[in-house]
Amino acid sequence: LVIDGALYHGRPSGEMELGHVRLDRGGGILEELAAGWAIDRRVRGAVAADPAGALARAAAGGDGPPAARLLPAALAAGDATAGAILDEAAGHYAHALAHVVQLLNPDVIVLGGGVAALGEAWRERVARRIEPLLMEPFRPGPPVRLAALGEDVVPVGAALAALRSTRAMHYDP
Repeated sequence: LVIDGALYHGRPSGEMELGHVRLDRGGGILEELAAGWAIDRRVRGAVAADPAGALARAAAGGDGPPAARLLPAALAAGDATAGAILDEAAGHYAHALAHVVQLLNPDVIVLGGGVAALGEAWRERVARRIEPLLMEPFRPGPPVRLAALGEDVVPVGAALAALRSTRAMHYDP
């Protein structure tokens, strides 16, 4: 969470942990349903269930186990299973982000990290699913954009935060 150009820290021992927002009273968290590894698990299940499908064909030509990285090619081929996997994950993500919008009403939502590497297909699905979840006063919701740094936003952001912290400790104007 960035407020007025600065990383918001909140109280000590925690930051903004959207991935750990509980999506149901039973304890399911966003990360279990929409993180890259959760989408990878769904892709592997789809490949096992349909060895002749577009995802299985994409997996056969790649290196490594079936994973979310296969979704763009399968989506381009019009594969309904790939679309359903991405739609479901985007729905969970939008559910959590709708809470963020209604609590903080941000100017923009920036999607980064591994899943954002799926690009426009991910961004569009998340953006489309947020709107119906918002109360009327919050519509239209904030624009949803992809992080310019893509997956590198996480380590670059961590490095910048560490650098700022180090400078703050050693710099006395």
